[in-house]
Amino acid sequence: MKNLKTFADLDFSADSDDLKTIRARLQLGDYTISVVTWLGVGRGFSYGTLPSQTFEVAVFDAKGDFVPLSVADDVLGWQSMDQLNYLMAQLQADDVEVWIANKMAEKLAWQEEMDEDYDNALSYDNALDLQD
Repeated sequence: MKNLKTFADLDFSADSDDLKTIRARLQLGDYTISVVTWLGVGRGFSYGTLPSQTFEVAVFDAKGDFVPLSVADDVLGWQSMDQLNYLMAQLQADDVEVWIANKMAEKLAWQEEMDEDYDNALSYDNALDLQD
C-alpha cells in the first residue's frame, strides 16, 4: 500500500505577497498542491481562515497550469483539513489522470453550456431590438 501524503505533510510559511496569510506547496507526483489560509489578523486575501481551520486550495500540473477543481473555478475556498486530505488522496491515486480528465471534461461541458446560454440570451435581446 502506498504511503499517502496528507495535510500533516504540508509545511506552511508566511506568504511573501501577503504577510497576513500562510502558504504551503507540496509536490504530489506530477502535480503541485498550493494551500493558503488567512491568519485572522487584519484583512487577508484568502478564501479560508486559520481560526476556522479552513483553507483555499489550487492544484497545478507539471507545466504550471491550473487543474480545474470545480466546473466554475480552478480554486476551491473554505476547504476543511478532511477535504484537503481527500483531494490529496485523489492526486496520489493510480488513476489520477482519469480523475483530472473527468474534472477537465466537466468544466468544459459547463463552459459550453454557459456559452450556449449566453448566445441564447443575445439572440433573445437582438430579437427584442428588431421588434422596436
